[in-house]
Amino acid sequence: MHGPLFQVQATLLPAASRSRLVPEWRPTISPIVESTGRFDLVIPSLGVAFASGPGEVQIGAVFSCSFHLLAWPDPLCDCIVVGVEFSFLEGVTVVGSGRVVAVDHGYGA
Repeated sequence: MHGPLFQVQATLLPAASRSRLVPEWRPTISPIVESTGRFDLVIPSLGVAFASGPGEVQIGAVFSCSFHLLAWPDPLCDCIVVGVEFSFLEGVTVVGSGRVVAVDHGYGA
């Protein structure tokens, strides 16, 4: 069981230095803390497995994709809901940002 399918709109940031291939890319995500506008290093990031994406994502381009959370059903997954903004991380480097636009809880059921 893969858990819910998260549909997102995202952007690859200049810190990425080069394009990424989706769905092969394996970043982690971390929710952005509303009061600071940044992710919190204390909150563990969550691994994602892309289910769909545009193929190659260029820096600065807005793209749509979908992914599953690898840690599902960990309680940390409950904070990823529609409207949540997040950072794509490679290690502790923020290489992208995104927002959850839909969650399909019936995916694969």
